[in-house]
Amino acid sequence: MEKVSASLSDTEELTVEERNLLSVAYKDVIGARRASWRIISSIEQKEESRGNQDHVAVIKDFRSKIEKELWLSSRITDRRLRRSFQTSAAGF
Repeated sequence: MEKVSASLSDTEELTVEERNLLSVAYKDVIGARRASWRIISSIEQKEESRGNQDHVAVIKDFRSKIEKELWLSSRITDRRLRRSFQTSAAGF
């Protein structure tokens, strides 16, 4: 996703098909990261209830990495789609 977004210039408009493909890629990437985040959060809660603070620290670190990936993925795609839609809307 990042490579596709980076390969396009800021003024280059996405075609409808390209926007659809980017949207599907976004959904797939975000969906996988959200599933990972939910699983890790569940494990974190279980380990906290058991009192395993060493495990909790490692899990929190991993969860923060997943959150960063989610944030970066959404930021890259949102920025690209926003530019594309603004260019498309300007033509109306």
